[in-house]
Amino acid sequence: MKKLIKLLAKNGLTIASAESITGGLFASELVAVDKASSVYLGSFITYANSIKESVLKISLEDIEKYGVISAEIVKLMAGGTFELIPADVIVSFSGNAGPSKLEGKPVGSIYTCIKIYNRYHIYYDQLKGSRNEIRQEIVEITKDRIIELLTKKGD
Repeated sequence: MKKLIKLLAKNGLTIASAESITGGLFASELVAVDKASSVYLGSFITYANSIKESVLKISLEDIEKYGVISAEIVKLMAGGTFELIPADVIVSFSGNAGPSKLEGKPVGSIYTCIKIYNRYHIYYDQLKGSRNEIRQEIVEITKDRIIELLTKKGD
């Protein structure tokens, strides 16, 4: 996370997140680094669908139509977060860390969205491991993706 915070600070950018599967792990990893306060604005842990609806304004109709573990919902989570915390970079996470299938999706199914330079980048990963290994791995993967997107300058 040090590299990410340094890169954000160097470019005068801020970051925020909306987390479901990660339960605040991304935010926790960010704030564990010195000078995080220079770039980190805040996060929402929207673990329950009712919180996605009430805080991020994602309709139950969309949740029922697409399923909470979907590209559409992580994009809506990122957009809803931006409305409340207008950071330069927004990241959102939703997935299944186990112990069994959820919405017909196997354990380790994760969608993430990185909103940067007014573009939404949506990713799907199928990870293996324990509940906490899956959560930690997606945070690391997403951190690396944000660094790559920032380095590419929106190409």
